[in-house]
Amino acid sequence: MDRIPPLPNDLEALIFDCDGTLVDTMPFHLQAWQQICEETGLYFSKESFIASAGIPGREIIRRKANKQGIYLDVMNVYNRKKALYIQSMRKAPAASLPISCVVNFAIEAKAANGSLLFGVATGSSRLQVEEVLELAGLRHLFDVIVGNEDYTRHKPSPDAFLTACERLQVNPAKCWGFEDTEIGLESIRNAGLKKAIDVRLLSGYPT
Repeated sequence: MDRIPPLPNDLEALIFDCDGTLVDTMPFHLQAWQQICEETGLYFSKESFIASAGIPGREIIRRKANKQGIYLDVMNVYNRKKALYIQSMRKAPAASLPISCVVNFAIEAKAANGSLLFGVATGSSRLQVEEVLELAGLRHLFDVIVGNEDYTRHKPSPDAFLTACERLQVNPAKCWGFEDTEIGLESIRNAGLKKAIDVRLLSGYPT
């Protein structure tokens, strides 16, 4: 596959972001955010949405509300946003959800090396990502799912990927990470993983 080198023999795990990396969820997230803005009066531009990828939704709401002088119950709004997102995802054809160039690589890697472990390190809620992976038919590929409930500092801090390594019981220096955002790639590097793969550079990645 273009821009992914052969797997080294000492590789212990592959760890993937979810949204925009494994599953083409970003249009559904954007739609949910647009409805939240209509309901709450928050302003969240498409450019800001793209730049905020990887930051937990509750933190985005808190920051936007504080900056714009709008009082909100952050967790209620966050839960509402998650509900809107999942409602949309459940209506989408399952076959349209996986990002095939990334998923096919993961499937091939698993077939080639049965001892290789697979994890997800996401800025989204773990339960939400669990459901999305189930909807996309991908949940069975992964040994560990780490969501934003499982660590303190969001990307680009290393916590998400380090937590995934810890739960997989692997050495970060013997793992590869896969991301679709600059802050996600920075998180992988900050965690000391052996390689950070930018899936946006892969042949077949949706544009």
